[in-house]
Amino acid sequence: MDDFKFQGWFGNKDFRFIGPELPVDQSDFDQMADFCRRTVSTIWHYHGGCIAGKVVDGDFRVIVPLRTFGISPRDKSSGYPTLLILGRYVGQKIMNNRKGGYKMVD
Repeated sequence: MDDFKFQGWFGNKDFRFIGPELPVDQSDFDQMADFCRRTVSTIWHYHGGCIAGKVVDGDFRVIVPLRTFGISPRDKSSGYPTLLILGRYVGQKIMNNRKGGYKMVD
């Protein structure tokens, strides 16, 4: 973590925040909303090319050949963790539909 620390005035190294300051009154909705509009951005990037409703239906049943999904645990792709989370959600939804009342776990 030393690579992310800055040299202080008296020789010590510490973390320093570089960027826009938070509003003084963080409980003020309008100030926080304005801060977010001005400063918040995404690191999301487009990954894949499946159109919603064309690969799975509304109940997450696959409606195209599975080889459409070229993902493997060996991949170093950023898509793999997303598929793990999606798989957990869909699995719980399927169990809920089958058992009629199975609660989803957060």
